[in-house]
Amino acid sequence: MGNFSFGDYFKEDAIRFAWEVSTEVFGFDPDYLWPTVFREDDEAFELWLKYVPAERITRFDEKDNFWAMGDTGPCGPCSELLYDRGPRYGEGRTPKEDASGERFLEYWNLVFMQYNRDASGVLTPLPKPCVDTGGGLERIVSLKTDVDTVFGTDILRSLIAEVEGLSGRSYDPKDRQHAPAYHVIADHLRTLSFAIADGVQPSNVDRGYVLRKVLRRAVRYGRTLGFQDPFLARVLPRLVDKMGQDYPELVDAKDRISEILTTEEEAFLRTLRRGGNILSQVMERAQSHSKQISGDDAFKLKDTYGFPLEEILLIAKDEDLGVDTERYQELEIEARERSRAAHKREAQEFEETAFADFAKEKGETVFTGYSDLEHTGCVLGIFIDGQSVTEMERIAESVHEVASVIRDLGDKSGKISTIVNVIREIAEQTNLLALNAA
Repeated sequence: MGNFSFGDYFKEDAIRFAWEVSTEVFGFDPDYLWPTVFREDDEAFELWLKYVPAERITRFDEKDNFWAMGDTGPCGPCSELLYDRGPRYGEGRTPKEDASGERFLEYWNLVFMQYNRDASGVLTPLPKPCVDTGGGLERIVSLKTDVDTVFGTDILRSLIAEVEGLSGRSYDPKDRQHAPAYHVIADHLRTLSFAIADGVQPSNVDRGYVLRKVLRRAVRYGRTLGFQDPFLARVLPRLVDKMGQDYPELVDAKDRISEILTTEEEAFLRTLRRGGNILSQVMERAQSHSKQISGDDAFKLKDTYGFPLEEILLIAKDEDLGVDTERYQELEIEARERSRAAHKREAQEFEETAFADFAKEKGETVFTGYSDLEHTGCVLGIFIDGQSVTEMERIAESVHEVASVIRDLGDKSGKISTIVNVIREIAEQTNLLALNAA
């Protein structure tokens, strides 16, 4: 939330708007408001003097009060508004003395994009400077309702209460061991639900992968509260009840959200169960020795048990552990080279099969998936072990073997399809040549 400008107004009006909304709309006492500015932004400092005395305006360095998209591109100084919540949140009497950031709570951030930074680090003024405001809605609510954190606000606290009931464990915001789990689950469930309602699906690429990582983090924290089975969909009705009236798309997509959450949880829980003991051993070893997961252990978790490196890094971060990614990358390259060599051998062996000649004779397959969801085709031939097969009994036996292998692979295959049944009776009365002749 906030106000934005693209070349229309700049610092003077943006600061005025921020002050007016804080004091007249939010109703904050002006005596508790502390502006901050970038250390070199004298213009913003002078503008804030219209509203507060100089001793309540704090200058910070680039780390805290200068925003940039990256190493190059649009950038500029920031000016924040902090609310002094009083000595019960910390003894520091100014923002610079408040090391924890608990007493002086930032709720409003004005980004003054007025420069373009080139590759050499030179700042050039933009022809039309912009204002980008970052307003913390839930922080403002927490200040208005006088609760310690955003997790005490109505919606998030309601979700936490639901998790309490399902887990059978009481929530204590001061419990450093378990309180973070309640916070993560409540926050992540809301994120997941709205993203899925907007059409995002968990996957292994792009935004879908981000969503999958968010879900898996919630599941991991759920296990610390005792959840061994899918549980997020059981918390979902409380979210829909609290927010569905204002966001009807949440109501419309409720069943779809529930199904996707459960399916994703089940898949990840299978992965955790398969490699959970190994993961625990790896973590214990790292905790008691170097505080770092070895590259060999990380690669084994990925290659044998299906834990992506990103997942391992997230788990390690939650446990204050590092990961030897350099050694991991070495093993990844070695595995890739072995795979390439194996594919090369397979390609050479393929050229010596009857199927290779058949494929050359019939020509390339035309892929129509970009334009059609369905297509009709016919079987031109069936090959097993590189040889043409005409008897249905041999085909049925082969398919049955494949089905068994797929069942043994479990989730390692990464596929969502399954061979459910093989109709063997057909083979008893039919062969391929007769079928073709018909």
